[in-house]
Amino acid sequence: MPRMRPPIMRILTITQELQPYVELSSAGHIVRNLLPYLRKANIDVRILVPRYHTIHAKKNKLHDVVRLSGMNIIMGKEKDDYTLNIKVTTLPDVRYQVYFLDNDDLFRPNETLFRTDGTFLPDNGLRMVFFARSALEMLLKLGWQPDVLHCHGWFTTLIPFYLNRLYRNEPIFKNTRILLSIYDDFFVGQLEDLTEDILQVEADLPIEELKPYVRADYPRLYLHALKESDGLIFASPYVDPDLTEAIRQQFGEKILLTYSFGEDEKDFLQAHIPLYKKFAPTPEPSMS
Repeated sequence: MPRMRPPIMRILTITQELQPYVELSSAGHIVRNLLPYLRKANIDVRILVPRYHTIHAKKNKLHDVVRLSGMNIIMGKEKDDYTLNIKVTTLPDVRYQVYFLDNDDLFRPNETLFRTDGTFLPDNGLRMVFFARSALEMLLKLGWQPDVLHCHGWFTTLIPFYLNRLYRNEPIFKNTRILLSIYDDFFVGQLEDLTEDILQVEADLPIEELKPYVRADYPRLYLHALKESDGLIFASPYVDPDLTEAIRQQFGEKILLTYSFGEDEKDFLQAHIPLYKKFAPTPEPSMS
C-alpha cells in the first residue's frame, strides 16, 4: 500500500456560507468549488461555518463533537457567556472536515443572516463576535496549526482583528498568515448592535482599538479587516465599486488575486494554488 504524502501546508477556511449547506452570496459556491483544487494540490484544509438552523443535522449527516463542544465564549463588558456547540461532517468527494459552530440562542430556527422575509437580522453584530471568538477558541482546543487562515465574507471580518490582538502569541498562530476574500455580499446600513460593550472581551481591549468597528457598515468592516490581513482576494466580479476603489487606493499592495468579468471560474480557482504556496512553511534544513 503506497504511503500517503504529508500535506504541503495547512489552510483554515472560515466562511459565512458553504454549498450545499447554505448559500447567501457567491461565497458559498466559490469556497465549495475551490476545495477539489486544494485536495489535488495536497493541501490540508479544515472548514468552519456558522451553524444556521436552516442546516438540517440529520439530512446533512452532522455529528456532535463532544470534546470541542460546551466551551463558554465570554463576550461583552458584562462578560456574558454563550455556550459553543460544534457539529462536524465530511465532504465526501474531497474528504475535508467541515465544523459547524453553533449556539441555540444566537442561531435560531429558519434564520441565516436574514429572517425568512429577507430582512437583515438586528443582532448580526453579536452573532459575528460570537462566531469570530468561537472559531479561534475552537482552534486552540483542537490544537490544529494553520499556515494560512482564509476568511470568506463580511461575517468573518472580525477574525483578523481578534487573532492579532488576542491570539497572536499562541504557538499555533505564531506564523499564521491571514487572507481575506470579498464577495458580492453587500448589506445596507450599519450593525447597530456592534457596540463597544459587545466587542469588549475579558482581555479588556483598549477602547481606541475597538472604535473603528463600533456600529460598522459593510465597507468599514472590510477596510479595517484589511489592516489586520496579509492579503486580499476579489472573489467576485460584482464587488461594490466604491469599496473596490477605496481598497485599491488604501491597500493596493495587498491585492493578490482578482476575479475579473468574463474570466473562466476554473482559471480563477486554480490561481489560488500558487498564491497559497507562497505562504507554505519553509522546510527545515536537513541535518545530514
